This record gives sequence, structure tokens and C-alpha cells, in this order.
Amino acid sequence: GCSYKVYCILDSIHPKYGASYNIVYINRVADISTKEKQHEFLSQIITNSALDRLFEKYDDVIELLETEDMEKLTSVVGIGVSSAERMIELYNDSKDYSDIYIELGALNLTPNLIKKMCDHYKSPEAVIKKVRENPYELVEMDGMGFKRCDEIALKVGIDRFDVNRIGGYIKYYLREQGELGRTWVLYSELMSNIYEVLGYVPEEVLGATAQMLMNSGILKVSDDGQRISHRYYYDLEKNIFKELIRLNSANMLTKEELEKEKEKYLKKLDFISDINDEKYIPNVYKLSDEELEKVIKETELEQGFEFNKEQLEAIKLSNTTNVIAVTGYGGTGKSSTARGMCKLLKGASVTGCALAGKAALRITETTGLDASTIHKALGWRFGSFT
Repeated sequence: GCSYKVYCILDSIHPKYGASYNIVYINRVADISTKEKQHEFLSQIITNSALDRLFEKYDDVIELLETEDMEKLTSVVGIGVSSAERMIELYNDSKDYSDIYIELGALNLTPNLIKKMCDHYKSPEAVIKKVRENPYELVEMDGMGFKRCDEIALKVGIDRFDVNRIGGYIKYYLREQGELGRTWVLYSELMSNIYEVLGYVPEEVLGATAQMLMNSGILKVSDDGQRISHRYYYDLEKNIFKELIRLNSANMLTKEELEKEKEKYLKKLDFISDINDEKYIPNVYKLSDEELEKVIKETELEQGFEFNKEQLEAIKLSNTTNVIAVTGYGGTGKSSTARGMCKLLKGASVTGCALAGKAALRITETTGLDASTIHKALGWRFGSFT
């Protein structure tokens, strides 16, 4: 059988039926003190042969699970991404987090929120440290709003003019804007929102906060001081830019030209240090003029209306370049133009991309394309592009 540890608090005492409790925390108690017991524990998910190879290759499997080292776990034959994720989940569920549930439960934090914190920071000790010293760091968690962090900070005695409080709101606001597709905001806009939400903040506190955030690398400020960005979105957009340059450097050839082409060439991109292999620059083919006109006519018949002059120019341009920007107000035909461009790629795999998840969902709604964030489509996985 299995043993479980349960932490609960008294709810009420019924005169006839006695005490009733609310369960705050429950977890399975697993003995993984030896390699044999670790093997037995993980055999619930992975075949014995795959586990044998895992333990033969690595001396400390528990360390791999603790650090969630997907690269090493999936390097073992028989362990895929899904299996590795389930192993990590099983291991995390076996941890004893009772102390953190008791301490944070006193701050009226829900069991689900406490678990979410532990999953994010990988350690109950790290969560308790952040809550005690700077609850505003919790804003980096998805779904954790500034208001909730502020409530926790008030309970642990953080002053309203503490730089961590002001910095916490700035980080939260910039991340919130980033998720809406805005990678930077104007200085005046940021200050207006700070005063609106936090009220009056002394100038020296604002200065100290900005210096703290810049020193820690979280804040990125333009040379003229007018544009403010969260470093996360600045780096993300910079990497996306590099990938777009790579894609735009592809050799645009017709099928016939591609067949005749014997030697590939590499455009030197000095500012992209990691592009040093000609295999990194793709070869793609374009439609001939006759094929292009045919596809356009077929698309117009299919959709029941003709493209206007600007739409036709954009569609034809997409046949000769790999990166193109289509802008316009609502209702001007951007979605129709995008669908027309996709028709040129008949037989190819087409996906929609956006900076933020909400915007990607909107692409799917308007064009019918499967869509994702740009960084996910370009291979952003486990903290780097793969």
C-alpha cells in the first residue's frame, strides 16, 4: 500500500458528529533513499529497461529530477519528453511541503496557490524566503497579480515606499504590457500608471528603484531614456529579430532554379555570431509568374471576391521575399491578404505567429491557421532556441 501525509485545519465541531476538518495539504510519502527504491518508485511510469539505462548512464537520477534536466533525461533511449515530464511530476508530488503549507496558510494563501509557487520556484524553501523578504518577486509567476503580492507584503510588514514594492509594480506592469504585445512603454506612461496605482512616491525612492532594476538587469532603458522595457521581452524580441534575419537570407528560387543550383551560399551576417553554417540558411522556392497568377485567380474564385491593388502587391511581394510586414486599420483586408499569401504555399506547413498568446489566438480566429507565440514557433524550449 501507499502512505500519505495529511495536513488539515479544524473547520467546526458538531455536537453529535464531532470535529470536521478542511484538508490543506496531502501528499504521498515515498522512500527514495536508495537507488533500488528510486528504481521501484519510477517504474510506475518508465519501463524497467529504460530505467536500467538511465541509472547506468547517470549516478544521481534524483538530482536530474530535482533540477528538471530534460536534456539529460531525454538523452536516454526509451525516455521521451512526455515520460520525462511525468517522472518530474511524480517526483515533485512525493516531496514533503507540509512546512510551507502551514506557514503560508497563515497568510490566507490557498493550497492551490502554494502548490503553484512551489512548482514555479522548485523549492519550498525558496518560496518561503521570497515571501518573507520580498513578496513582490512573485509577480514573475504567471497569473500572480500585483494586488495579490501587495496583500501578502502588507501582512509581512513591507513598507509602502519600499523599493521592492515600487519595483514589483514596475515589473508587473511591463510584463502585463509585454503579454499584450507591447515590448516597451513610454517613460511618461509608466510614471502615470505608477502614480495611479501606488499613489504618491518620493522621487528619491523612484530613482533608487530604477537603479536597482537596471543593476539587476531587469530593466532596459533606451538611450534617450524615453522607452522602458522588461529585459525578458527585450531579449525575446532581439532573438526573434535574429531569426527573421536568418529567414530573410534564404535563397529565393523557382523549382527549376533550385534543381539547377549546385552550390549554396551564405550571406555574412556579422551581427549574428551564431550563424556560421550555411545549413542554417534555408533554401526555399518561389512560384513562377504563371503559377502565381493561377493561384491568385483560384483564390479569388474560392473566396468570392477579387483582391484590391494593395492586396495583390503584398501577395506578389511575399512570393519574392521571406519576411514581409502587412499593416493597416481594422477592416482593411489584412486577414484576406494573409490568406492569399498562404495559398502560395500550397503543400507547405503554415503556422501563424504572434508575440503574445492572446494575439496568437486572435490569428487563429480570423484566419483559421494554427497559431502560436513567435518564440515557440521558432524553437524556444527550456530557456533557449533549439
